[in-house]
Parts: sequence; structure tokens; C-alpha cells
Amino acid sequence: MIGAKADANLLARAAGAARERLGRPSLPVPIGFALLVGAGGGTITALAVLYLAQRGPRSAAFIPFALVLSGLDAALFAGALLAARSLVRRTYRPMLHTVRSLSEMTRERFAQAHPPRLQDPDSREIVTMLWHFGRTLTEQERGLQMELNRTVTDLRRWQQREAQARGLIDLIAEMSQALGLQAVLERLAHGISRFFAGDGVGIWVRSALGPDLQLAVQVGESYPSQLTARDQWLPGVLRGAPAQVRLAGSRVNQPSTAVPLQDARGTAIGVLVLTPTRRPDYTPAELDFLRSVIGHAALAIQNALAYEQTDALSRTDPLTGLQNRREFDRILTQEVDRATRYQRFLSLVMVDIDHFKQVNDRRGHPAGDWALQRVAELMRVTRMRGSDAAFRIGGEEFAIVLTETDKAGALAMAERLRQTIEGMRFFSDGAGVTVSLGVATLPVDARDGEELLRRADKALYEAKNAGRNLVIPA
Repeated sequence: MIGAKADANLLARAAGAARERLGRPSLPVPIGFALLVGAGGGTITALAVLYLAQRGPRSAAFIPFALVLSGLDAALFAGALLAARSLVRRTYRPMLHTVRSLSEMTRERFAQAHPPRLQDPDSREIVTMLWHFGRTLTEQERGLQMELNRTVTDLRRWQQREAQARGLIDLIAEMSQALGLQAVLERLAHGISRFFAGDGVGIWVRSALGPDLQLAVQVGESYPSQLTARDQWLPGVLRGAPAQVRLAGSRVNQPSTAVPLQDARGTAIGVLVLTPTRRPDYTPAELDFLRSVIGHAALAIQNALAYEQTDALSRTDPLTGLQNRREFDRILTQEVDRATRYQRFLSLVMVDIDHFKQVNDRRGHPAGDWALQRVAELMRVTRMRGSDAAFRIGGEEFAIVLTETDKAGALAMAERLRQTIEGMRFFSDGAGVTVSLGVATLPVDARDGEELLRRADKALYEAKNAGRNLVIPA
């Protein structure tokens, strides 16, 4: 407000001075009087000469008088011309210079260090005052423009932060709805790629099979399937130190940013790599935001791990590590549907430990548990393929689902398992156990899962009734 008043006072002073300097009469009174006298004298002289010419020779005495009047008139007229010239030189020419200088007052002129220099003091004062006023306004305008630019920049920054916050809230909600770790990681990778305008994202997690990290998710780029000890930057990132890395064996040429992926307890479960596709690198603010996103994802990751552990416990027999009866029912139904749809063979082998009650009664329940664990281990190593599945479905009874296996193949596998168990020594005294097995195959022996289970179970009990330690087909 004070600055505005000062500008108004300065402008008023400049305008008043301009009116005072430029508002003078066009011709001063003495110059006008001289011109009037010169014109009058010339008129009188002309009339006198005409009169004397009419009177003839008698008027010769008046001729000197007329000449004197003519000289006087000429002198007065010359003086008026000199005065007009002086007036133009002293007043109107400075006025023209002043107007010209004022018309040249552009932004660039106001930006100069000094005002235009005029010879006339009055003109110089007017131009200098207006120059100072214009320079003040220009500086204020420049300051307002800079402030406006800062405001716009801050507004855009806050809008970006608001958009990031909204996106982060949506991403957290999406990850919270996912149950398994794979689903959480997929949503996290796609969300980070959206935040960074479609940049590539790869996530590797620890594997239960070894020290290497296996690729779980990739978005926007093609990444190597695993990270190994040959990646020298990996231990440092897992310890919590982000790094600029180049991935060996990858088609990604530019450096990527690797950050640790942790659960809510701070345990590193893997590595996330972000690869720029439209810029050379990331700003510190962008890296802070990336760490913030991963930090918010830690709880969802922890919940997913807890869910998978709980789910695994609900599907696994805790004593033998084999899948339990609940999982057996699910997988058997699933594989029967698949075999029926694609007209493939599906075989079921039912296994039961012979005289298991005697083992518990004579050697105790710990020995019985040991026997169950050893049989389960032998079932794992004797299965035909990794696609087959073994289950403990209750007590000393087990089952093996053999996908795309005909009856002959199932019988061969069952006999191999029987002989392996028979040849093993389970206890310190050299004693062992034997098993009885029943085999049924879809669609040879049954048309659905329920009938397949019934036929295999009937074959098992036929093996027991026939003397045990036998393989009986349905």
C-alpha cells in the first residue's frame, strides 16, 4: 500500500511538472506585441507612400519620414523573427526532444542504468522523473512476475504431491486387497511404473531353493530371470543401500536404480529395480518418493507373507511336510476336470503303512512319527515327475496323484516305491516297515474323481487282505 502511494505521488509530480513545462503560451507577450507593431508600422508606411504619391512633388518633404517608419518596421520585424528563432531553440525544440524521449521509453530503456541525457534542464528533469517512475514500475512488475512464477511453481509442486498422495492411497488400497505375495508385488510394480510415467520396473525375491533372487514381476522392460552372486552390487542393496546398477545379461542399457524390498519388520525379501526410459536419471525428490512408496508397501508385503504362511500351514501336514487332506480333495478335483476336458490319463495311488499300530505300541509314538516322516521323504524322491503330488490324508495313509500317467506307468511307480521302502532300515535295530498300495486310473477304472478314489481305496484294502506289502490294481 505504501509503495502504491509513493508511485502515485511520483506520477502526480511528473505529470504536474510536464504540464508546467509544456503548458506555456505558444508566443510570449513581448514577441506578439513586436509583431503587431511591425505589422501596423508596415501598414502605416504603405498608406503614407500611397498618399505622397498622389500629392506629387509637394510631398517630397515627407519621404524621409516614411523611410524612417519603414526602417523601424523592418527592425521590429527582424527583432520578432530573432525572438521567434530563440523561442524555437529554447522552448519548442527541447519540447520536441522531450516528446521524442518519452516516446522511446520502452521496457529496455527503463532497464538501463541511467535515464536519457537532454541538454535542456526542464526537459531533462521531466524525462528523468518519468524515467525513475517507469523504472520503479518495471522493477515492481519484474518482482511481481518472479513472485507469480514462484507461486505457479509451488502450485504445480503441490498439485504433483497431491496427485502422488492420491495415487499412493489408491495403490495401498489395491495392495491391501491382494492376499498372496505375487499379487501384491504385481500391483506394486504396475503402480510404481504409473508413478514414473511408464518406466521399467523389475522385482526379484528370495528363493527357497537357494541364495539367488528369482524374478517375480517385470513391467515395461525385459529383465534377467535371476540375480546371483555375480551381481556385486546385490549384497549392499539387500543391506539397505540403494545403488545405480547395470544388470548383467539384460537388454536394459542405461543405468537403473536398485532399492531393497523389505517387509514391515525391516527384513529384506528382495530387490526392486527402476529403469528410466524417458530421462537419464531420477531427481532426489523422485528417489525419496520411490522409497516412500516401498515403505508404505512393507505392511502389505508383511501381510501377504503371513497369509501365505498361514495358507501353507492350512494346506500342509505339519509332521511330514506333505500336502494334507484338504489340499488332496482340491487338487484331485482339479486334475480330474483337466484330464476329462483334455482326454488325458490320471492315476491315483493309495499307500498305507503295514502294521503301523504295532510300531506305535512296541516302539512308542516318536518312532511312529519317525516312520511317517521317512515314508513321506521316500515318496517325494520316488515320484515320477515334479508335476505329481503326494499327500498325507490321515493317520498312516497316503496318496499320490500322477498326472498324464496311464495304469502301467502308475503300477511301475507304485512297485518302485514299495521296493524302496521295503529295502530301507528305519530303526536302530535294523528293522523297517512295509507298505500296501492300490492303483486306479481315469478313465480306465473310473469316470469321475469320487469313483477314482473309491476304486483306488478298494484296491489298497485288497492288497492288505492279500498279505500286505503288495501293489494291487483296481
